[in-house]
Amino acid sequence: MRRVGPPVPRSAFRVPRFSVVRRVLIISHAYLSPANRGKLRALASRGIDVTVGVPQRWRDPVLGATLEIAWERQNGVEVFPIPARRHGEAELLKFGGRALLALLRDKRPDLVQVEEESTTPAAQQVVRAARYLGLPAIVPLMRRSMRRRRRRASHGSGTSTF
Repeated sequence: MRRVGPPVPRSAFRVPRFSVVRRVLIISHAYLSPANRGKLRALASRGIDVTVGVPQRWRDPVLGATLEIAWERQNGVEVFPIPARRHGEAELLKFGGRALLALLRDKRPDLVQVEEESTTPAAQQVVRAARYLGLPAIVPLMRRSMRRRRRRASHGSGTSTF
């Protein structure tokens, strides 16, 4: 049957289809402290299964004390400690490969978000592991990288503004 009435406009552009994100895995040393997990609790309150991967041990660079993290589930956020080398140094941190792959395999998240500097070994390791398992992973552009890029752009132009 033919439709009667004005023609329906068609666009040459494809409309993206978004899948619903139900399970999220966020990897970052920033969530070692429960006080920093407000964003994660807000996501969990919206019905999203939130798991955060943090280094199992973290040495405080100022005080020198070592913080031990244990598995916990609180306010809908599951904290999963991952064994790591170079704990206490965010720029050199590297997770244990087997433990990281086991976490990604067990959780099978719809999205993996790495909240570390994109140039750090930890961020690159998590993205490689997620890609290996066919999981989508994102690494947000962090402020430090943006500052470095701005500095390079302003110093590298070779012209002065007098």
